[in-house]
Amino acid sequence: MVILARHFRKNGGMVSMNGLRKMAMENKHLNRIIFASTASLAVIVLLLTYILSSHYETMACEEIYRNASSSINQTTSTVRFLSESVNSLLLQCAQSPEVNKLFLAQKYSGTELYNVKRKLDTLRFNNSKIYSIYVYDKYGKTIFESGEFSQGFESSAEDFYDTGFVEYLDKLDTVKVFTPVVRTVPVIRSNAPESSIKVLTFFYFEPYFGAEEKNTILAFNVDMRWMSDALGYFNGASPNGNNIEIVSRDGTVIFSGKEAQIGTQYGDAEVLEKIRNAESKYGYFVMDGAKRLISYSRPNQTGYEDWIFISSSDLGMVLKPIREVKHFVYLFTGIILLVSIIGLVGILLHLGMPIKQAFNKAKLLEKEQEEKRRREAAEYMKLLLAGDMEENTNLIRERFEQLHIAYDFSAKNRLVLISMDDRNSLRRRFRSGYPEVVQKINEKLEEVFGRYYENPIRVDWQDGITLMVVCFLDMEEEEQKARLQEIFDEITDALQQEVQCGVSFSLSSTGQSIKDLPFLLAEALEVHTYRYLYGYGQLLTNDLIRDEKETAYVYPKEQEKEILSALFAGKEEEALAAYGKYVEMLYPMTVPEIKISFLLLADAVKYASRNTVVETSNVLLNFEQFFAKIQSLETIEEVNHLFTNLFREIAEIIGAQKSTRYAELVDQVKRYVGEHYGKIDLSIQEIAESMDMSGAYLGRIFKQHTQMAFTEYLTRYRLKVACEELLGSEKTVNEISDSIGFTNSSYFYLVFKKYLNCTPTQYRKNEAKE
Repeated sequence: MVILARHFRKNGGMVSMNGLRKMAMENKHLNRIIFASTASLAVIVLLLTYILSSHYETMACEEIYRNASSSINQTTSTVRFLSESVNSLLLQCAQSPEVNKLFLAQKYSGTELYNVKRKLDTLRFNNSKIYSIYVYDKYGKTIFESGEFSQGFESSAEDFYDTGFVEYLDKLDTVKVFTPVVRTVPVIRSNAPESSIKVLTFFYFEPYFGAEEKNTILAFNVDMRWMSDALGYFNGASPNGNNIEIVSRDGTVIFSGKEAQIGTQYGDAEVLEKIRNAESKYGYFVMDGAKRLISYSRPNQTGYEDWIFISSSDLGMVLKPIREVKHFVYLFTGIILLVSIIGLVGILLHLGMPIKQAFNKAKLLEKEQEEKRRREAAEYMKLLLAGDMEENTNLIRERFEQLHIAYDFSAKNRLVLISMDDRNSLRRRFRSGYPEVVQKINEKLEEVFGRYYENPIRVDWQDGITLMVVCFLDMEEEEQKARLQEIFDEITDALQQEVQCGVSFSLSSTGQSIKDLPFLLAEALEVHTYRYLYGYGQLLTNDLIRDEKETAYVYPKEQEKEILSALFAGKEEEALAAYGKYVEMLYPMTVPEIKISFLLLADAVKYASRNTVVETSNVLLNFEQFFAKIQSLETIEEVNHLFTNLFREIAEIIGAQKSTRYAELVDQVKRYVGEHYGKIDLSIQEIAESMDMSGAYLGRIFKQHTQMAFTEYLTRYRLKVACEELLGSEKTVNEISDSIGFTNSSYFYLVFKKYLNCTPTQYRKNEAKE
């Protein structure tokens, strides 16, 4: 600030741009040193914290794994000792004379069975971990059981209560000798509800002994509590095993601290899959975002080579102090860095605010000058295009340089008039967003034209019309048109996708100098008027404008008469066909003559509708709006749509009137028939004459509305009256025939039978019976 004040005094209270830049450069180096030092210190502290915390976390993981690995080894040794003790008892039992005799003999006496039972009971009583013992006689399909709650020593395999064991007998090829299987065994006691117990079943069998197949299979069911007691899961005897689980490779829980999980599927499938796929037989990994450390071991000892010992440790609790220290360092360093940045920002604001204000003021002034120059350039270009500038080429060049307008005065030029299609619809669709749509269209025009031409000039001529002035050297006319066609296709495709609107191009011919621009504009505007004939989305050139000799304007009066005649007769299709001929007659005319013709047709329709029902048309009631809309429309297609809707509305009004009138005529005919049906010579001609109408015309109306000819209706009506007379009176058939207008009774019989499938006499009898 002192430097800045000194600079102000030195320059008499004025600050030059050069002085500001010098001050900024002097203070910039100091600011950079302060910021770099602070940032470097913070980064070094953060980096050291990360390295040290990662090192200590790795050491903690290794220490946890060593402790878990020690626990797993102790557990493995205990399980191996327990399993070997059971396997030893199993082998001793199988090789004892009493049991071995069952393995060798196909038949045995009651004394032999008694000796086996006593041997098995003695073995079970002396080993509390053995829950029950099964001996299966393969040939006799018999199971001998020694158990505390067994109902009997001997039972058939089909009736044996432990169905799970029976199922294993059919799949012994999947069971390994001395390898225990986790099972749930039912407990059946007398006078007690049925329950179950989880056991490890050890199988012993030898498929062959010498040349003879073994006859017997031996199985020990060991209570799972023997493993829990040995590993210290109950009563807290051994804290080393508190988080160790034993799982088979297929996912069955063999042992867990939660007894309910034994025999179920291991709950963490992801952990089990990682252990299965691990190359090492033992190791560890972290889970749940470094919250758990999983240690594992897969032993190779016979009997439990398919077992996996898993230990899960709470890594988060162990690493909590380290992480708290790390987070504290991160927070502390972040605060230091934040304070340093705030201080640096304060210094920058203190030193740089006057400079920034001066720079901003200079930028704002420069921006205002640029905007002013753009407005002046736009106004100058409009005057130049309108032909209001009486300057020579040199003066125009100087003015272009002053206004920064890039233009090649040695090249040829061309003017492209771009008009937005259906601007009114676009305004209604986008409403307040319409200016943004126009801006997007102008940006797209500048982008595409800028890729094909060097320094094109854009001039916003009026709402919805933009002019593009392009320069080119040594390019043939056809090549120019092909390039502009490519530009047109690219722009229309892009606008359809981005803003769902289209544009039309009107091209001038080639100009030789800047002084030709007013003539090019007049030519492009003349070409643009022919969009009225060709419609939207067109690229129009002089080639499309027909070069015909001037002829006197002749209004197509005959076609107008055809339109009015068909229209007020309610013949919509004929009216539209006549209108199509009317429009064809207009095409050779000039655009102003075509517009006048449409206005004359509208006025003729309005005049012809006076004192008619058509006068109630919504369009004709608001004829001033309809007349103004015809003048505002930009294409013949839009005018055609307007007249088509008018004709349809008029035809509907006339059709509705005719329908009502015809219904009244039909009712009059029916009433006349009801009063004069007894006349023999009654006809539609007689009725028509009474109504002052043509008989043929009335007959057509009657058939159109009733879907039957008059004679058909008259016959049916007479038969209806005849049926009523047959049932409601005692007249003879001849009397009835004469009263309803039939010439003779024979003809009446024929007609009656044709319509009712019976004679008048039969009809009277049948109806009387019913």
